[in-house]
Amino acid sequence: MAYFLYVAVTTVRLLIDILQLALCIHAIVSWLPLDDDNVFVVLLEGICAPVLYPARLLVEKSETLSSLPVDISFIITYIGLMLIGTFLPDIRI
Repeated sequence: MAYFLYVAVTTVRLLIDILQLALCIHAIVSWLPLDDDNVFVVLLEGICAPVLYPARLLVEKSETLSSLPVDISFIITYIGLMLIGTFLPDIRI
């Protein structure tokens, strides 16, 4: 049972790390003049859009947050992923 829990927590941590890396790359690529048909851009958008969607809804519903000149859904999502990773138990075999 402990081994299964170790594998599950390690997998979730790995997925969080991959999502955080994808979000950072997505933010950098959004500043570059690339076509929307670029395969790399489409792949990043496919990975990041579902993760960013809840934060974007939250930002749109808030009058204060939606009036900011910067899209802070990235920051909210990144911090949320960090918090999830922090609260995962530390399991050693």
